[in-house]
Amino acid sequence: MVQKTIENLDKKYNSNVINLEDAKYYLKSKYQSLPENTGTGTLEFTIKKKLTDNNFFKYVTVGTLNTIFGYGVFSSLIFLGLHYPYAVILGTIISVMFNFNTIGRLVFKNYNHKLITRFVLVYTIIAALNIILLEVAVSHHISVYLAGAILLMPLGSLSFILNKTLVFKQKYCI
Repeated sequence: MVQKTIENLDKKYNSNVINLEDAKYYLKSKYQSLPENTGTGTLEFTIKKKLTDNNFFKYVTVGTLNTIFGYGVFSSLIFLGLHYPYAVILGTIISVMFNFNTIGRLVFKNYNHKLITRFVLVYTIIAALNIILLEVAVSHHISVYLAGAILLMPLGSLSFILNKTLVFKQKYCI
């Protein structure tokens, strides 16, 4: 029953149940109670396993590592006196190869190095948006460090969508 329920959750949430509590709420509303043990483990374990198999969850996890690396490069370049557009460009170039391997291999399980051109295109779009939005923030006297940190989440989300639909060609769903 639990496996069937997880499959139903897949359909309901387009293969992206990203919150254990939401999954439990959905199950309780549908079945009025939750089984404690399914014979193969607890329902909570089954749902947690499903969460770790989720591309968006993996993207967020791997993206956190990539973001720490990329923001560290960007901040270091700013600290060294490089103007922010150049810091974004150089930081992006340095990060692209690292990110291509981690995202391709760990998130989308795709080892095709021929996809690098599309991946670079996505990062070019993200870098251009980053520069434009940083320019707006700086013109409003917002610290470039703060603005860069604020832009991480929306640009990271857009990057996931573009990578999933344009680079690794998987059906769009969040």
